[in-house]
Amino acid sequence: DYAAELLAALGTPIDCLKPRSAADAPSEITVSLEAHVVEIGMVTRAYARSSQLDKDELACVQQRVGGLRFRAPVDGTPRTVGATLTLQQKKADPKAQAPGVAKPGY
Repeated sequence: DYAAELLAALGTPIDCLKPRSAADAPSEITVSLEAHVVEIGMVTRAYARSSQLDKDELACVQQRVGGLRFRAPVDGTPRTVGATLTLQQKKADPKAQAPGVAKPGY
């Protein structure tokens, strides 16, 4: 399952996300991913799309996808692998935060 391999290799790219205030932070962020892969497992083109991320955040995720390698040999190449990454906001521990400071995490 190449989609699962894409998601596993990417992991959770939370360092691509900018800080959001509690009021601005969605409970879930969905990112559509697309990787064009050749037989040796190298990604030759990558795309990341989401209406919930700005262009810099998307560029960061896209760059991460572009730097991935799939286990070779990849069957039926060149092939386009698509997947949907879903990031869910973690519930903040109110004891761990200073009063009035919200730093949502995914």
